[in-house]
Amino acid sequence: VREIDMTTTMLGCSASLPLYFTATALAKLAHQDGEVGIVRAAKRAGVPYMLPTLSSYTLDEMLAARTPGQELFAQLYVN
Repeated sequence: VREIDMTTTMLGCSASLPLYFTATALAKLAHQDGEVGIVRAAKRAGVPYMLPTLSSYTLDEMLAARTPGQELFAQLYVN
């Protein structure tokens, strides 16, 4: 096998691999860029990212970090 194509779609979103970055609460505890950095990394990796409900950044800040056309999932956590 010389070439393997792992691209796929999930819920209509293109992905370079059959996976996505899942929501992780308070990512800024691990790195100063937190969820904003994950949004950017997901774009570079070509995979969707699920924005967390409990995050270090506001929804507006996370959405502002995305590239035009970048698909994101949203987590809805209800107690």
